Amino acid sequence: MTTLDRFFLVISPFLEEHQHITTVEAVNITGMNRSVVNLYLNQLVTKETLKKTNTRPVRFSLMVKENPFNKVIGVTESLKQQVIQSRASVTYPPNGLPLLIYGNSGVGKSFFAKIIYEYAIYEKVIFQEAPFVVLNCSDYANNKELLSSVLFGYEKGAFSGASEAKIGLVEEANGGYLFLDEVHNLSPENQEKLFLLLDESKFRPVGANAKWRHSDVRLIMATTENPDSTLLTTFKRRIPMFIKLPDFSERLYNEREEIVMNAFINE
Repeated sequence: MTTLDRFFLVISPFLEEHQHITTVEAVNITGMNRSVVNLYLNQLVTKETLKKTNTRPVRFSLMVKENPFNKVIGVTESLKQQVIQSRASVTYPPNGLPLLIYGNSGVGKSFFAKIIYEYAIYEKVIFQEAPFVVLNCSDYANNKELLSSVLFGYEKGAFSGASEAKIGLVEEANGGYLFLDEVHNLSPENQEKLFLLLDESKFRPVGANAKWRHSDVRLIMATTENPDSTLLTTFKRRIPMFIKLPDFSERLYNEREEIVMNAFINE
């Protein structure tokens, strides 16, 4: 948790009770220097956590945010069930559920994964500044040892060239989400290494024989392949949510029209 996160947690009860806060009030609550408090309040405005008035004194209030799933075309129609599943995966106590999104190239798997992350922030089950770390497993399809070190990190001297220890993406994404794209490229060995992470939130860096580390990371995986033929059965058992995104041709006519117009406007 960053200093800014801690500052926000301290002032949040006052904000929820009074709907707004001034710099002086925040100084009194936190006991911090006025210039530091003013800096933090404005950083929260920049990050769209707070909004401020043009009055004197300036009043800061919570930014009312729209549900991120409202940005998904088909949220109440062809993707309704997928959205329900995704929401459940985010809010399931205590740390959500891992899920796998599958479908052909171009159906929006990466976009959907990012929306799930934004929804977790919206529901306040992770912090505003929680990380969203992405790894395309196909980049390391032919080097399972390198992929293992990228995922879990490594200790000094773990292999030739490891002059110092380095954390992996599992640790970097602690408190947020790790999105493993093209997860079918994970070797059976690396799928097995994820077992303990999925089961007990612990892992070992490469070269660490007796040292376990902990990470409260949430996992989203995606694949263009059939999960039944590319993933270990024991690995699939640890993923309670499988979400299939339909092809463009399978969408309702009005959704296809909206997707095309949206792409045209963005261009």
